[in-house]
Amino acid sequence: MATDENPNPNPNPILLEELISNILSRLPVKTLLRFRCVCKSWLSLISAPDFIRTHLLNSTHSTHHHHLILSEVPLSNHVYRPFIGIEGPSEYLRLPSCSLYSLLNDHESAEAIELDYPMKNIDRFTYVVGSCNGLICLACFDTSTFLWNPSTRKSRRLPNLEDDHTVFGFAYDESNDEFKVFAFIANSGRDLNELVYYKASVYGSKSDCWRMIENLTFGEVSEPGTLANGAINWVAKKDSDNYIVSLDIETEMYREIMLPQDKKDLDSLSLHTLDKKLCVVCYIGNTHADFWIMNEYGVEESWTKLFKFSYMDDQLPWNPRLIPICFFLSGDILMFIESAIVRYKPKDNKFEVLLHADNLSEAHVNVYVESLVSPHPN
Repeated sequence: MATDENPNPNPNPILLEELISNILSRLPVKTLLRFRCVCKSWLSLISAPDFIRTHLLNSTHSTHHHHLILSEVPLSNHVYRPFIGIEGPSEYLRLPSCSLYSLLNDHESAEAIELDYPMKNIDRFTYVVGSCNGLICLACFDTSTFLWNPSTRKSRRLPNLEDDHTVFGFAYDESNDEFKVFAFIANSGRDLNELVYYKASVYGSKSDCWRMIENLTFGEVSEPGTLANGAINWVAKKDSDNYIVSLDIETEMYREIMLPQDKKDLDSLSLHTLDKKLCVVCYIGNTHADFWIMNEYGVEESWTKLFKFSYMDDQLPWNPRLIPICFFLSGDILMFIESAIVRYKPKDNKFEVLLHADNLSEAHVNVYVESLVSPHPN
């Protein structure tokens, strides 16, 4: 008996394209770079701005696509010195990187892989300013600044600055859809409160140029800024008291944020981000460090003490550098402590070494996400 069946009906091409796009947007960058060669339509899809944004969003919400990058802390903002890397002395900065997912879930498989980066062979004092949306900002202590995507290995040198700037910050301005690099140079003059007058410039990826912004006056700062709540933050000092300088990314205006009351006069503080909130580590003599978190950004009363980290006898040197990275689901904390990435258990004041980073006892730790975002102007 004859039937009217329609064998092998063609699938809806629009649905098929959406399915392919959805699957590809969840893959690692390394795989996508290979898949660009499959056909012209895939090359066009993977290069499209909408796809790049979707891929970034998916990667941001998956620890599979997050990586740590370690870099040496500058001892001085004015003097070049050789850097120390994971394999020993070197004349250039080494940047070991490892998977955040492996550290959180299977640390035995974690390994540090040295990244090849622009400026590597430049005989200048180079350091990591920060990371945002898959791009890393690198600065030299001359007038050189670079944006670099370690996943795609694409980079570009930004227009030169006129002066040798000493303090930098890097962020993405979501309201204006552009990356910004803030650069400050300290004038020699200071007022009676030891405040420093900073000449400030900002680079915008849309205009692809530097422009002057209102000069800033605040206590001396040195390390790259910490990104939190749409602002770049530094610890500064005036009248012998520490406080936080907060620079709004969108408005490019700054304000002061107070530290916990009894921690203002400490000589040793460091500022970090933990669980997307400001976290300050207060080093108390040679005995312990207190970890505080700001639950409501800008509200002094919201500072909450997380825990006290007591230095273990014979396990750590005096005043080790402590960098909180993120929480485990159990409440334990992934931290960098004296040349190692560890799992710290606040309840027991014990830690388990997950990965050694030899000769990087004074390090910065940045987290970057795999992305297809281009370092070139929009």
